[in-house]
Amino acid sequence: MATPLSAKLTAFAKKSKFGDNMKDSKFGKISEYISTKAAIINLSISANPTWGVPVGKSIMLAGPTSSGKTQIALSTIKSAQKMGYTSVYWDSEFAAEESIFKAIEADLEDIIHMPMAELEQIKTAFMQMDKEIEDGDKVLHIFDSMGAWITNKTVEDAVSG
Repeated sequence: MATPLSAKLTAFAKKSKFGDNMKDSKFGKISEYISTKAAIINLSISANPTWGVPVGKSIMLAGPTSSGKTQIALSTIKSAQKMGYTSVYWDSEFAAEESIFKAIEADLEDIIHMPMAELEQIKTAFMQMDKEIEDGDKVLHIFDSMGAWITNKTVEDAVSG
């Protein structure tokens, strides 16, 4: 039940065309999830042990080195493939090895490997790739790892000393 303040702010949001209450918001409706195959992670992300990553939303996994982030991403890729998704693996650490994908029995031809760490290059490639994706195409983007991204300025400074 909406409080008087909620009703007042909802009326403002609708009138100004900035938004709506969450019950009626078009942004609050998720129709599909991709499981990470780890119930506790799925629960943390989606509040359901079988759901996982909400399609159309961005999530970020952060943690210390060797804490399992890449393994969760690989499991999610495997689940996504079973659902008809093509995965794009943005590899800024240049560490993706064929063997780790084979270990999860992933279809290697349905994973696009994008080894690059320079932020401007990643942005350009992402925007160009987005033009190739049509409505209804199922694509999962995995960025491993954002912590390794560098800028043009970083490269220029490193080269110039």
